[in-house]
Amino acid sequence: MSVVGFAAEVSVSRRTAGTAIAASGLVALVAVNIPNALVFDDVPRLYPWTGAVFALVVIAVGASLARFQRADFRRAAAAVGLVAAAQVAGLGIVGIKHWEPLTGMGGGGESLWALRPLAALLALAGAAAAALCLYELVRSGAFGWTGRSWPQLAIAAVGLVIVVLVPLRIANGDPELTDFTSLGAFALIYSLPWGLSLVVASRLSAVASVACALAVAGSVVLQMAGPPMDGLLFTSSHYGFTFTLVAAIVAAALRFRPRSAG
Repeated sequence: MSVVGFAAEVSVSRRTAGTAIAASGLVALVAVNIPNALVFDDVPRLYPWTGAVFALVVIAVGASLARFQRADFRRAAAAVGLVAAAQVAGLGIVGIKHWEPLTGMGGGGESLWALRPLAALLALAGAAAAALCLYELVRSGAFGWTGRSWPQLAIAAVGLVIVVLVPLRIANGDPELTDFTSLGAFALIYSLPWGLSLVVASRLSAVASVACALAVAGSVVLQMAGPPMDGLLFTSSHYGFTFTLVAAIVAAALRFRPRSAG
């Protein structure tokens, strides 16, 4: 295959990946808004508005990847999309199980017939977008920070701490919130997307790493501003969220490099 032919094939492939990410975001946007648009007597409010914001971010990332070819921009966009898509997927996975007890354990919930398939669709769309963003990071060479420097190890370690810390801080020792289901829900919606994204950021090149860390920080701010998922009880989220926000900003600062430094 000639160099020109290979470049053309890669170009089409990139546009296809971007379009697929945008399409996944659109599906997620529909899946997260239909329950909120429909009037269910047994469930007054479903997904928080932050879910729609994350879906819109995924759409914007996909459209950008389908349009632009600059390597640094694509890496940064894919890193941001990875964080947003992981949040979308977490909401959907939790929703598959969460809506049944909220609507009456399968017997009394008139809306369960719609909520579960939509939650599954939301989870699949988020997971597909996250996988495609990760693929774009790999393909674009974003995993370029080799070696084991102390910032790299510190960012990865803090990311793993966040995975465990945030659910425990939300539960705050409340016996009703320390069961596996509740802690798992907190992890899927909050700590896993944030913590694992920072672990990924620890392996990315400077531009992508900074974008990923700042996306985590932005996600934390949105979650602090928005309401929790309907029926998902909180005891305390302040300390865990604040710790994650500070950690993400510090991670971005550690990885920031002037353009001349590469």
